[in-house]
Amino acid sequence: MTTGAVSLRVIIIGVLFHLQPLAKGEIPTDSRKDALVSAGIDGTCRIDSINIKRYDIFPGYSECGRLLDSVKKYNPNSIVMLYNSGTDNYTTPGITEGNYYGAVEHNWLTARCVEMGYSPEILYLHFYGDTKVSGWTIPGTYSVDMADSDSVSRAPDYLSYYQGKGIGRILVNYAHPITRQLQIEYACMLFDSLENSMWKDLNGRQSHFDGIYLDNWMHNWGRHGYGAMGLISSGGRVAETPGANLVYGTADFAEWYWEQMKLFAAALRDTLAGGGSWTQDKTKKYLSLNVGQSWHDDYANPDIAGGDFLVMEYLYNPVHNPNASIYGFEGMASRDSACALNGVSIVYCSRQEIGENGEFTWGDAVYNNMVSFYGITSGESYLFQRAGLGAPYTAQYNEHFDSLAWRGCMDYDLGNALEHYEVYQTGTDPRGQYYKVFSRNFEKGLVMMRPLNDWDEVFDAATKISVNLPGAYRKLNIDGSLGPAETSIQLQNGAGAVLIPIDMGDWIPPPIPLYPAEGDVVPNIRPEFGIQISQSGEELDFYFQVADNSEFLAPVSSGPISGRADLVEWIPAETLKSGKHYFWRARAANSAWCDPVGFSISAEIHVSPNPYRPLQHEAGVVFRNIPDGADIKILTINGDVIREFTDLPGPELRWDVTSDRGRKLASGVYLYYVITDGTTVSGKLAIIKE
Repeated sequence: MTTGAVSLRVIIIGVLFHLQPLAKGEIPTDSRKDALVSAGIDGTCRIDSINIKRYDIFPGYSECGRLLDSVKKYNPNSIVMLYNSGTDNYTTPGITEGNYYGAVEHNWLTARCVEMGYSPEILYLHFYGDTKVSGWTIPGTYSVDMADSDSVSRAPDYLSYYQGKGIGRILVNYAHPITRQLQIEYACMLFDSLENSMWKDLNGRQSHFDGIYLDNWMHNWGRHGYGAMGLISSGGRVAETPGANLVYGTADFAEWYWEQMKLFAAALRDTLAGGGSWTQDKTKKYLSLNVGQSWHDDYANPDIAGGDFLVMEYLYNPVHNPNASIYGFEGMASRDSACALNGVSIVYCSRQEIGENGEFTWGDAVYNNMVSFYGITSGESYLFQRAGLGAPYTAQYNEHFDSLAWRGCMDYDLGNALEHYEVYQTGTDPRGQYYKVFSRNFEKGLVMMRPLNDWDEVFDAATKISVNLPGAYRKLNIDGSLGPAETSIQLQNGAGAVLIPIDMGDWIPPPIPLYPAEGDVVPNIRPEFGIQISQSGEELDFYFQVADNSEFLAPVSSGPISGRADLVEWIPAETLKSGKHYFWRARAANSAWCDPVGFSISAEIHVSPNPYRPLQHEAGVVFRNIPDGADIKILTINGDVIREFTDLPGPELRWDVTSDRGRKLASGVYLYYVITDGTTVSGKLAIIKE
């Protein structure tokens, strides 16, 4: 019998600029880490349990905060961080009413200012002189000393929320130390008093957020082209800047404001990192920053910029990246490594994965994102899909999204990376565009990527070029199947390929599933799975998966199991749940998956043999399907406890039918109780000595 318990997902790998050995500290993990940014404005309060299980981190969980317990129920080890629009506060009632970071925040901050003897206007930036922006005129303060009446001069961050009286989404004044202090106080209440009241689910259970996500945290947020305030046609001097001389929208203002943002973020991160001493669940908390499509070297140092996680919301897509010339493949790789060395994780967004000009399907675009991700990423990074209904960056529900067929390729095991990327081929395509093809070798495959060089490059079928491969390979398709053997491939601009070497073995038929059979009810929460193979004389690697859905989203996986015999078996290390329906499948390293097989785990705790006859059953009595942490008590018919087991690891207990003092039990009828999480299962056990 061969068993295995290694989690199987696609490998991620460390990258430095140009080909060189993997550096110490950059050993890749044995799985790809996935992220999901969910904003309630996109309808993602409807994310279902299957999708929740797929993701390791939710770096910006928005208006759906009250569903935190649902996320933690299906994915208890996930990292979930609550959304906050970092550079501005919502000051108008009715804007995201009820949101933790809606007007509730502004009202609390205002009350604290009054309590401390400060005007609430220290919280925000203001225009020093009258300012005209996109047709609106905002009166100036004509003073650097703020009074309550200066609220009409607040500088709006998003003009779409501006209502002509300086209210809406307003730029926060991080230059003021009291403002920074109060913003940190309020943020920390998420893990303390407010968590107790606002984020408690209906049945009284309490889940805990793992950190805070600051939206709009680009280092150049105050420049034209960033933010949403609009074009300033006159005025624009900000009263809180040195000498009230810096104009919103200029490079000087953006540089000044970035320095203030860093002061706040670094202090907030330090406070969250000490969460083990003051949060309700006594754990460290994290800070996630949405850096959009911007980059500053400060981001790579969490002690300077404050970010544990950097969400590149608008950046990542080799198919149609509007900033490819600035943030291309090689540049992203060097930045990714710089972050990894400091323990900062980059979360790469597939926001612009929609096909262009009919040349790419949604599945194609995700596949190409995945390929380039493997080429550049370090072991600290995440590949992120942003969910949303009707949004161009949706990954969950959009009816044109290939019905999630692309998940097959994302679940394929490539093994560990053998090297950093290298430039494999260069040239000029039929449209006259210069190109580079990058490659990276893995234990079980080869990744090739041809990213765009500039935002306006053509990437239609006429850009295809031929790439000779270093051997015979099969291309991994979007659905996880393998194509025919090839010694060369065609790559159009913005596309890539995962290639599996033919010398891994000839393509063979899928294994035959033996047990559990379709419809079986299995009494063990760690069942044994068995397959029959046809290539009995050849040693092959086999993979098993079991999941609570037929799409095998978030499966329990075996990792590679070597086998020669006709029969290969596997027992998962992870226990399944009693009373649930599951599906399982298996494949060889060079075969497709067999058809899914449905089975169920019995909801009952099994005690056997019963009756127990010592002469026939020397191995004792076995309790099966025991939940982790359960207690078992054995009592006489009169209620005397004669044997007790506590905090059992499950799923099975083998009892030698002796008392706590080691004495063999006499013939008779005994009672047993299995106790776990407030639930008790009881029964009778007969002992017959012949």
